[in-house]
Amino acid sequence: MNRSLIIIPSTAALGALGAGVSPATAQDVGELTFSVDFGAGSGDFSNELYSEKFGADGFDEFDSDRAFAGSVGLSGSFDTTWDWALSVSQTDFEANVFLVEDGGDSFSLNNDGGNRTQAGFTVGQTFRLGSSEARFGLGLAYANANSSSSLSFSETTNKGLNSIDAETESEFQGIGPRMTLDAESAPISSDGRFTIVGGADVNYLAGQYTHSKGLNAFEDDEFSSMRSSVSQDGELLTAGAYVGIKYAVSDATAVRFGVRRDMTSMEHVTYEGDDAISTVRSGLTSAYIGMDVNF
Repeated sequence: MNRSLIIIPSTAALGALGAGVSPATAQDVGELTFSVDFGAGSGDFSNELYSEKFGADGFDEFDSDRAFAGSVGLSGSFDTTWDWALSVSQTDFEANVFLVEDGGDSFSLNNDGGNRTQAGFTVGQTFRLGSSEARFGLGLAYANANSSSSLSFSETTNKGLNSIDAETESEFQGIGPRMTLDAESAPISSDGRFTIVGGADVNYLAGQYTHSKGLNAFEDDEFSSMRSSVSQDGELLTAGAYVGIKYAVSDATAVRFGVRRDMTSMEHVTYEGDDAISTVRSGLTSAYIGMDVNF
């Protein structure tokens, strides 16, 4: 879950966690937990993208982006101490358009949408924090992300209609380390079914970018077109944090709901120059609902 707060546990905090808590027994060996989550929210990707493209700090002509996210996960135990967790997530941004029209002239900026598929695997331990528990995990993550945008301009002259269309697209594929921290409080209700959950994850991926640019121009009955593409090594950073409420429907099933904040730092091609690459840092805030099933 983009294309979209970077809340990263500090080194000191993690050190205190390791020194001040005791290991807890992992879930029963052989027992598996299947998880599924869905979320919807809004972000600032379009404004951040065009701020970088135009070198205009604080560009805010776009409305908030809308995005949808979903994930599935599977976890289990190696033994009474160590466990593992696998997850796959998908984040999709809807297209966002800024349009200005004046008579027969028009100018538009388009974020044509983007998506990110991400998979992660961690090995970890669960520690008791008084009457609560926290799991710290380390592992690997993989991501495939892409986004595209375009600029269009047309004007009516005494010779006819002139127009310019510029398009850019950036794609990334890479792998790197993943760190997670998930916590669950002691029951907060008399029946023991409600708990508070929260956590954070950070993924630093190294891989390959492909940046593509295109331009179509029609002026005074003359048409011209240009296309270019370049590949380069690069990095993608994703991070997120969540907080919510968990309700145990039964010993085997629980539902969760809450809010999540995600941040992404991804390289994008701009409209200027052959090697104009800039880093776009964007955020996404979403509400989510999920379910855990033990079997």
